[in-house]
Amino acid sequence: MTFSIDEATSGVGGKVVSPAVAAGANVEFVQRLRCHLWLVVLARVGFVAYAPIPEAPGVTTQINHNVTTQINHSAEPAQHAIRLGSSDLSGDSSHAGVPAPARDAYIDNIKGILIVLVIAGHAIGQTVTFFPPGLNLYRWIYLFHMPAFVLVAGIMTSGRDLSGKQVRSLIRTVALPYVIAQLAYMVLLYLNGRSIGWGINQVLYPIFQLWFLPALFIWRLSTPFLLRIRPVIPFAIVVSLVAPMSTVLGSAFALNRAASLLPFFAVGLVLGRGSLSKRPPMAVRVASWGVLAASIPVAVLFEKVIPRGWLFWDRSYRALHVGALEGMGTRAALLAMVFLVTGAFIVLVPRRKTIATGPGQWSMYPYVLHGALVWAFAWAGFASQVRTPWAFGLMLVGVVVVAAVLASRPIRLLFQPLVSPKADWLILESGARRGNNG
Repeated sequence: MTFSIDEATSGVGGKVVSPAVAAGANVEFVQRLRCHLWLVVLARVGFVAYAPIPEAPGVTTQINHNVTTQINHSAEPAQHAIRLGSSDLSGDSSHAGVPAPARDAYIDNIKGILIVLVIAGHAIGQTVTFFPPGLNLYRWIYLFHMPAFVLVAGIMTSGRDLSGKQVRSLIRTVALPYVIAQLAYMVLLYLNGRSIGWGINQVLYPIFQLWFLPALFIWRLSTPFLLRIRPVIPFAIVVSLVAPMSTVLGSAFALNRAASLLPFFAVGLVLGRGSLSKRPPMAVRVASWGVLAASIPVAVLFEKVIPRGWLFWDRSYRALHVGALEGMGTRAALLAMVFLVTGAFIVLVPRRKTIATGPGQWSMYPYVLHGALVWAFAWAGFASQVRTPWAFGLMLVGVVVVAAVLASRPIRLLFQPLVSPKADWLILESGARRGNNG
């Protein structure tokens, strides 16, 4: 089994094995995986055939009713069409009772490009043992891709008070999908012969890419508090600098990353909706190209200065083998550099509809589902075949295809109960009372 670098970002450990050992387990694994996948597909096809999911483009709705909402930068906002559940990874926490604005191609493009980078980073992480040059691209991706996602999540969050509708939306679109996906990935690991526990600890420790969902839940719950702090960005920076001093603030519910990445969410909150609607001046765009170009050699030389583990935002200073003062200085410098690269990336994203708009619109599906494909890619021994630039390039093309396919309508129909589950049975709606006497 090949986990390589991504073992560092996963809630479940793994070890790198030789290509010969990996190949020896391929036949049994592929047969077992094929059997289970066919059972899942047949069951879901039956569900779709007898219980189709409505998608009514002409029907409008209000936010926080299990729909996807986006920021609107247009002069005349239109109401948002009903969609398939919680399709948006960064989500929306608009003020309850306000009609949902129309989709914004610019924000969808940002998320679409980022979701491709997320999948690419995880796929490359499985291959660097066999193709070490890929590590340079891996480090460049990790310089900014998740901080940018966190910043966009902050931009799309609004409302000084957490209303009942917003709480129900958080449960529907973040908490419940996390629990279901976490259990699904635990089952997948078990079917592949991995030794895992089935206690509450395993549910609280996010597996692989799922850490973003509990972290998003924490950020959204803390929004009313953050918006009442006047110097919110300095406060968030202090939290990020101090958090790694703790050795108990670990991976449970992604508390370590929620604290470390808080500055990016806070900046998004301060920027708010519509802050990026206008195309920046030419001088800003040219400077942004320069920053992105300069970030490439920075990524190449990164590990000659500090360890790669700093890019995962989940390590204590002790785990990174530095003292508190050195650690805070390094984290502060890293924050400044990552903010610069993230800002340059966001400035240069196209504002018109592009090939990235679709995957960005349905970013929750590629994000939740791609981990299984990355694991299959490694477990079946394909990662060990990536040993040449041609093979590496072919893998990257496959990453783009995977992102598009996982965001497609057939996949959304098939996996809607996993990614965007219905939660009416779980959530008490407004005005409802428990029991006859309320």
